[in-house]
Amino acid sequence: MLLKDSVLVADLKSAYPSGERLLVINALGEGDEVVARAWCAERGKHAIIRRETTGQSCCFTCASGLATTYSGLSINVLIWSK
Repeated sequence: MLLKDSVLVADLKSAYPSGERLLVINALGEGDEVVARAWCAERGKHAIIRRETTGQSCCFTCASGLATTYSGLSINVLIWSK
């Protein structure tokens, strides 16, 4: 994954993901997950949501692998949330 393929929620309005690359949406701010979900709905995209929680949580590698075409569900959108 390249850094240019990750976007902040504030920059989603102008984001148009490539169908073949993983797009990571940084939704760590207050209310950002809701905005990221709305953006996905508007664009007709599914997403894997990875929440930062205490205890058992999925690492970035596993979450991105689950979202990608290569080894996962071919969704190619990962929302990184709290």
